[in-house]
Amino acid sequence: PIIFLVKGDHTIASCNLFLLPPHTEAVVLSIDGALTSNFSLSGRDMKLRNGVIEVARLWQDLGYLIIYITGRPDIQKEYITAWLGRHGLPMGVVSFSDSLSTDSHNVKLLYLARLIKEAKLILSAAYGSQRHLAVYKELGLQSDQIYIHSKSSSRKSSSGKKQEDAYQVIDGFDAHFVELQANPPRMAAVNMRNIVGEFSFSFPGSLFQKKSSSALTKQRKPRSSSSPKQLEKDFSSFD
Repeated sequence: PIIFLVKGDHTIASCNLFLLPPHTEAVVLSIDGALTSNFSLSGRDMKLRNGVIEVARLWQDLGYLIIYITGRPDIQKEYITAWLGRHGLPMGVVSFSDSLSTDSHNVKLLYLARLIKEAKLILSAAYGSQRHLAVYKELGLQSDQIYIHSKSSSRKSSSGKKQEDAYQVIDGFDAHFVELQANPPRMAAVNMRNIVGEFSFSFPGSLFQKKSSSALTKQRKPRSSSSPKQLEKDFSSFD
């Protein structure tokens, strides 16, 4: 953890700095597309999907770096990282948008593409909703590396289903976790648990409550004069 202190008024800004070896293998989880089962503009009443914690921990145990992506602005980083910590999700890099943006597709694409190019990152798997499929395809992931969550409104089964473009995970991740246990992916070449350690996300009221995890990103305060109702209309999803 790194804390920046302004001498004049003693305000602070903090983050976690990840020093990654080349060719680090990572798994991407979209916060609003994979982790949560509902949309919350403020991020204060998000609900976690069943089985997603177990899936994230399984990938962590195999040595992969966990990357959480969202189109949410960085003004929400304090609450979102605390939310991740409260639910016991494994430590990882968290990416936010530098400002309010209605183009979350491009925000996520540019961020992940930059990690691949500059940090020599290898994306081994990626989770999200149908909206993330184009992002992951543009990054070069194959269909067996992409896991898209969908609801079973037209299906009776809650198990996963392999389709042409991606693996469909239906109604939570419980069945998917069982499948991963039965046929686990290979261990990562470099075990990130030895680098990241056992650190966890901050909890409300802790010393590092305002910290966030970032890699190759700058944090800037967004400027917006929109009313709450207009924001709800413009940003109906950060997915």
